[in-house]
Amino acid sequence: MNIEGKKRGWGYNAKSNSLDLHVNGRVVEKFAGSFPNIYATGTTQLYPVGTRLELPDGRVYRYSLSSGACYAGQGADFVYQEAVAYTTIGTTAAIGATEVTITAATHSALTLDELVGGYIIVYGASNADVQFRGILGNDASGSGLAITGVKLDAPLVAAVTGASTGCELFYNPYASIALATGVNLSKAGVPACEVAASGSYFWLQTWGPCWVAPQRTGFQAEANQRQAIWRHDGSIQASEHGDAYDTTQTAGFLITEGFTAGPLLMLQITP
Repeated sequence: MNIEGKKRGWGYNAKSNSLDLHVNGRVVEKFAGSFPNIYATGTTQLYPVGTRLELPDGRVYRYSLSSGACYAGQGADFVYQEAVAYTTIGTTAAIGATEVTITAATHSALTLDELVGGYIIVYGASNADVQFRGILGNDASGSGLAITGVKLDAPLVAAVTGASTGCELFYNPYASIALATGVNLSKAGVPACEVAASGSYFWLQTWGPCWVAPQRTGFQAEANQRQAIWRHDGSIQASEHGDAYDTTQTAGFLITEGFTAGPLLMLQITP
């Protein structure tokens, strides 16, 4: 728990990147309203991107960074793609190592620790040798240059042998969230408030009761249409009402009866 958390009655667990607002399953009444304002944005980073926040009623949020405008009531997208496409690592690392270096590969310039919260896949000689790790840090690197100091969240269990070992690197998925308009991106969650532009830190709801803009023709009168599917613009429609804007990604299910009653959605992306 950090010092501010002790003063305010909520805790921050740095190991699991989570905020704890619970005491016996509820927010302590005398501190209610003193925990982070999830309905505000800012340009100053307060927590590690990807930090998980759970409210006593089961709503779950992730601390995110925008790469474009986002709207409350519409699903926003994971925008980041790979940081480094498949390449050979080119250096060696022994079993038990917690840091690797990737030789020169095609990639954009990286600032210090820009990959924190991201992931690395280390490919061995067979499918049995694949190692998937979280990234805890990286050194700054110019465009196309070697990436040194890639720190892993767990030791290697198979040695990296250089030219015969491949890898891929991914950014922290919550470090680039925006409202997109295509069906080629996946929805990350629903912003707790409007995000005006890129470069803003905000809370993104990923689970629990939520309202999302419905398509009027997307939920018909039939009572059996309960499952909601994301559309390209962050709205939802019934799963049976497929069209060119249907992403096929499940948003959750309706808590209330249908379109005329909200609808209130049980959001189901990341618990």
